[in-house]
Amino acid sequence: MFIVTNRSIQPDEKGLKQFGDCPSPKGPNELRLVEATRSGRGWRVKVLADECTPDMKREVGLPVTPKAYASQYAARKVLSRVRKQKKNLLFFVHGFNNNMKAVLERAHALEQVYNLEVVAFSWPANGGGARGKSRRYGM
Repeated sequence: MFIVTNRSIQPDEKGLKQFGDCPSPKGPNELRLVEATRSGRGWRVKVLADECTPDMKREVGLPVTPKAYASQYAARKVLSRVRKQKKNLLFFVHGFNNNMKAVLERAHALEQVYNLEVVAFSWPANGGGARGKSRRYGM
């Protein structure tokens, strides 16, 4: 699953700890693409470089030149899965006060329950108070 986020990214951290609770230091309009994969009960997280690497381009059939962006890579991967698996695509925007674990768990539940491909958008909306909790189908 891909996540579009304007959260700060902590490159020295692992897993979900890579996602900060504040907007990017470059400003709240800077967006990053992250690929998250379910791994047992947890998540493997890969923050994508803004520009595609040659390996990324080869993986999705983009020409080696000119330069391509992570959004092109993600779009090709998502649309390929949607077509092959004959699924609908849902762009999921979480509610207020949800941490990344809750966002991913809810998006994953939506994929499983409704047989969808989900692209999630997450912003640092942790303004205090109770945080979103991950329930089995947390909807």
